[in-house]
Amino acid sequence: MLKYTTTILLLAWPAAIHAQPPDPARAQFADQLDVRLVHVDVRVERKGKPVTDLRIEDFVLLEDGEPVEIAVFSPPNLTRTNGEATPLARASAAAPPASTPQASIGNGGIVAVFIDDVSLGPGQRNRALGTIQALADPSNPHSAELVVFRHFRRGRLTLQLGKGSVADAADFQELSRASAVREQQGIFFAMREIENVLAHSSCIDSRGQLLGVADNYAATALASSELRAQLLGDAIEYLSAIPGRKTLIVVAGRIEIQPGVAILEHLQDLCPDLSSELSNRVLSTQNMANRLHRVAGLANSHRVTLVTVDARGIGAPSQANAALDSARFGGSQLNQMITSANLQSGLTQLASETGGSTVFNANNVVKPVLRSLGEAEAVYTLAFYPQHQRTGERHLLEVRLAGDVKRRTRLHYRRSYMDRTVQQEWADGLRTAARAPALRPDASLPNPLAAQLLVTEDPDGLVVSLGLGTDAAATLLSLSSQSERRLRLWLYVVDPEGRETAAREGFLAGPSAPGPWQASIRLDLPVGEWTVAAGLRDEVTGEISLLRYTPSPAL
Repeated sequence: MLKYTTTILLLAWPAAIHAQPPDPARAQFADQLDVRLVHVDVRVERKGKPVTDLRIEDFVLLEDGEPVEIAVFSPPNLTRTNGEATPLARASAAAPPASTPQASIGNGGIVAVFIDDVSLGPGQRNRALGTIQALADPSNPHSAELVVFRHFRRGRLTLQLGKGSVADAADFQELSRASAVREQQGIFFAMREIENVLAHSSCIDSRGQLLGVADNYAATALASSELRAQLLGDAIEYLSAIPGRKTLIVVAGRIEIQPGVAILEHLQDLCPDLSSELSNRVLSTQNMANRLHRVAGLANSHRVTLVTVDARGIGAPSQANAALDSARFGGSQLNQMITSANLQSGLTQLASETGGSTVFNANNVVKPVLRSLGEAEAVYTLAFYPQHQRTGERHLLEVRLAGDVKRRTRLHYRRSYMDRTVQQEWADGLRTAARAPALRPDASLPNPLAAQLLVTEDPDGLVVSLGLGTDAAATLLSLSSQSERRLRLWLYVVDPEGRETAAREGFLAGPSAPGPWQASIRLDLPVGEWTVAAGLRDEVTGEISLLRYTPSPAL
């Protein structure tokens, strides 16, 4: 996503935003308030049917290969009250005080759909929209909570909520003849070009041209896969604002693990003389597995389970191979299978690592999707308190069953999570508040510090004023005998075109006596209707205020 560099000038009175780190003693005290649970949702099957009568002692939970104590255990409870699950939660003696928020333990959750419009042909897109219509049906318990992400343009993700989420078919007309065709027929065009080259020259003589075709296709396929990974990460970050479990249904035509490998495999069929060189290229093809590991880890950190759907239909045949007239250039059956598996491999990895399921080789995807959502209700939730510091790294998870209960069972659960730092979590929250305000209405934004946000414009850009009134500052100072308090400040801005700044961080240092705390920040930005999200966190109490400014629509 395009990032705009911003120049921030700080003009503060009577206090300023400082770059120095917080007082270590206060930071340590605040960190004690950053208690976080890592949730591991587990679905247990025996002979294809859910097992729902296990107890906490039947489970063994490991992080990075080391056993951890299960602090919270919630068995499946399929009895829903007003659309909400009511599980039984048992906290261990080592759990923190009951005041620790645990609203996200429940087995209920919302359903979101990610539709990759750009990669879908008209028929495949109809399957995707049919899935949304089925989910939006009033008879579906998730219809009122439906969230839809649409990928209309490269680098853009649009958000739609509720019953108006299915756009008019005209939205897709120009895409069907441009982006979608290029995405779906990329292999076809590359194979046609190879056919034309070999019709006039031998493999050895045309080596450079052939490898050039392979390189061009690989570059396009890699850019496409990376874009999808980025957009999926964006959707997951938006969903992070919603507590509890979330299911994200990903409807796409492909996410390749080895982008570009299909053409290399095809060339190996046609040019045995280049087999050794092509094999080396296949081995060195850039692999998307690590990138998708991080996407899955991010999803797991926010309790997002991915159900991945290949919208290409029954058999997912290679349209490129089927469209070729010459048997010589049609590729072997084995390579067609390899090509198809590679297109689905990224979707498979994402579902497997988040404890979700896959829907492949089906023309009617509605029933399998609804079945996957039903299965997602029959889950156990295990949660533990990590003992390590927040580092932003990926940690591996493993769940085992003990004793005889493990016989003939199959477990589905998230395999890793990203241990998000405080800064990363704040960045996620600010981006959701600014870019997806419908997921976080103004009334839902916390403001225990009674902070105030004012945004004005002048010829040089935006001026963001943030601070506390006299009464709020006096209350804050009275909470501690310390003569000076600090507030950690975050700031993030975005405009309707998707242009955004990185989340900025600093410190707002308060006066030694009661009085207003204010800071003005000038943002040198291009002209536009920028939405501003700002956050303040008291480093002593750990209280957080989140504020948002949305420009008034032009008359």
